[in-house]
Amino acid sequence: MTEVSARDRIVQSALDEIEKNGIVGLRVADVAASAGVSVPLIYKYFRDRDGLLAEVLAGSIATFFMQDIQAMKNLIETSARSLQVSDLVALMPSPNASHRIRNRRLRAMAIAASFDIPKLADALAKNQQLMNEATQELIEMARKRTGSKSKVSAQAVTILFQALAFGLVINDFETRNTVSLAEYEVLVTELFNLLIFK
Repeated sequence: MTEVSARDRIVQSALDEIEKNGIVGLRVADVAASAGVSVPLIYKYFRDRDGLLAEVLAGSIATFFMQDIQAMKNLIETSARSLQVSDLVALMPSPNASHRIRNRRLRAMAIAASFDIPKLADALAKNQQLMNEATQELIEMARKRTGSKSKVSAQAVTILFQALAFGLVINDFETRNTVSLAEYEVLVTELFNLLIFK
């Protein structure tokens, strides 16, 4: 067993425990048992429970987000033909996909817990800055590729898309009023046309 694999198992076990029992129900002993490691090893890597939460939640949120951003960047960089709005929309994950709902739930829990856990708040802030920068870079890449003349800053567009994503988090609580994939694609297409392709 290498240290990297033990660390990865700890992170995955902690994520599984958070999904199953929530942040309040997370016990380091349960994570250790699930990961097949000792409690002291967890403390060696993460210092304390708050450090574990900070790395697991902030890291997972950033990883999921950056995978989506990277897929769009790859398309922009490698597409031989002119970039179409439908190309980017096709890469947008469905808001109703179970993994997207799971990721939004983790994000909501992390944000709520960050008010009481300074390490988590710091980790979320650092990763949010990286996610903002990556999103703004993606917007600028797409605008350059499409010849967009939009006067709306990439920073403002980033905030708009984050507000849309946060709206989906809130809407997860009201399951009778979900947005269909078709409605979501129309919305995203219109926003992309207006803010990135125009």
